[in-house]
Amino acid sequence: MSNQLPLLSESKKAPRNSSWELLRIVAMSMIVIYHFFVHGIGRDSMPHGLYNFILPFIICGVNLFFMISGWFLIKFSFKSIIQLAVTILCFTLINIAGCWLTSSPIQLTTLIKNLLFPISGSCYWFIKVYFVMLIFAPFINGALKGMPMPMLRKLTILLTFVQVYSCSIGLNTCNPDGYSLLQGVYCYILAYYLRRDKDNFSRIKKNCWLFASLLIMLISGVCFSVADINPVRMLTVKYNSLPIILASATLVMWFSHLELKSKVVNRVAGAALGCYLLQDGLLGYHYLYDAIHKFYIERTLGESVLMFSALFVGFWLLSMIFSPIIKTFANALSNTADRTLRRLTPKFITSYINN
Repeated sequence: MSNQLPLLSESKKAPRNSSWELLRIVAMSMIVIYHFFVHGIGRDSMPHGLYNFILPFIICGVNLFFMISGWFLIKFSFKSIIQLAVTILCFTLINIAGCWLTSSPIQLTTLIKNLLFPISGSCYWFIKVYFVMLIFAPFINGALKGMPMPMLRKLTILLTFVQVYSCSIGLNTCNPDGYSLLQGVYCYILAYYLRRDKDNFSRIKKNCWLFASLLIMLISGVCFSVADINPVRMLTVKYNSLPIILASATLVMWFSHLELKSKVVNRVAGAALGCYLLQDGLLGYHYLYDAIHKFYIERTLGESVLMFSALFVGFWLLSMIFSPIIKTFANALSNTADRTLRRLTPKFITSYINN
């Protein structure tokens, strides 16, 4: 699926299957709606029961993107890093322009940090984690490919136990909420295991995976809405809580059984990264989320639903306009930079890249 931006693309050897593109759309839609609720509306602005019930249905998006990367494995290259950095920088400039148009001041230090360090200086935690995973992908991939299935299965079980017991419940500081490199690597390994061991899961009917995912989300939402206490939250609605991990994994397995080919789906999915960068960037934190919150508490529910719908569609449409233009520019710049770097790079580093 070479038409995707680097963050949301898999290996060039992967088959073109619109089912995975559809999963990207679903995952990004979850993320966008999650940001509307968490950063925009806010938990204290709506009935806690309803808020808690909705969360499990919209919190799986980040896990899904990490799992897509693990299913196909990330391919490291200088070009992919440069393309990612240029893409983020271009969308950061769009965010800065949006802040200027909405008279939303940004501190000079924040501007400098975002412009000089488009990846590490941004507010996109998911991008920062992916960047580190991209750097270490050759080592992780080599270890996973050379690992016998029994060992891979044991590793997956052990990591799941650590994630749920020590991190989600025990609040281990290495990954207390799932906003960390460990979460990304874990989801990556989990998805790779699911793909390699897919034959053992073939006895489960396709639609059972979807039913299981929705049922897990439903049970989690009901539990958290009924028992609105922190221990239940830790058990049900965090990236690294067991229900969210299971809901994400079963949803991935359902999509892995689909056979879909659609140019429309592929085109929309190509805007997924841009949709995220537009919504959760500087404009979001300096203007949009506060505006959403104010609109929600001052207007009727019907007006708020219309506003959310318009924003949701608007971000996708804007990204579909900007993404092809930015992709063309990023490709041209990254190709030139990649050729230059390869000429200047020592052979032992070039060998690492090629492998």
